[in-house]
Amino acid sequence: MQTLKKARERQNTIHQLLMQNGSVTLKEIRAKVGCSEATIRNDFREMEQQGLLKRVSGGAISSDSLIRNSGMEVRSHDNAEAKEKMAEYVATHLLKPGMIVTLDSGSTTLAIARKIADYRIPLTVITNSFPIMQLLCGLRDVTLYFAGGEYDARHQSFHDENAERMMRSLHSELCLIAPNGIDYQGNITNSGTSEHSIKRIMIENSLRTVIVADHSKLGKSELKLLASSKEIPEVVTDRAVNERQMRLLQEAGFRLSVAE
Repeated sequence: MQTLKKARERQNTIHQLLMQNGSVTLKEIRAKVGCSEATIRNDFREMEQQGLLKRVSGGAISSDSLIRNSGMEVRSHDNAEAKEKMAEYVATHLLKPGMIVTLDSGSTTLAIARKIADYRIPLTVITNSFPIMQLLCGLRDVTLYFAGGEYDARHQSFHDENAERMMRSLHSELCLIAPNGIDYQGNITNSGTSEHSIKRIMIENSLRTVIVADHSKLGKSELKLLASSKEIPEVVTDRAVNERQMRLLQEAGFRLSVAE
């Protein structure tokens, strides 16, 4: 009985922290409740079964934060391996030396920026993402254009009228967009309404746009329509995509490249 009571107390503490911050790490919980990581992992497992959280590498995120507008720190952990593979594919198959590239704000495009830095690809990069700017601004091989304005700490990006004005003045050869959903009717959608306008400007001011979306985004539809498969048919996804998803998306007009 005492063991069960302690487990409930720990899980209540975990739930409270998730409600406050959207995510927690094993180290944070261990420091808070003073028990082993194995015990905390068991708590995470039970709470995931109850639909209260989702386990990620090194911690957990609130199930509520999965619905809309997850913070960058949280999203970076979600499907991290898939994003790494997709970023590798983009770096080796789509990016060419001397190219002008637009990267929107998101954890997947941040993974792509890391590959640009790792491989020292000489590019001109346009972005409104603060983490991407921080990563690329010191590289000698990268010419960086940054669309700044009022900072949105939740998304770690700039997307107000000042950022939009800057983005309208710039044109690129390739735009990489990471939306929140791609459905079987051919719609490309996003949950962040405040970011919608600047993403549209990025798309319209690029000669070619490619969607980068891991398997968890496929078949899903969010609030704001960004584009359709008729405007942007190219999609890069990861190998966890199943045959049914592939077939339905192809029928909807998308051309999928799978990062192995």
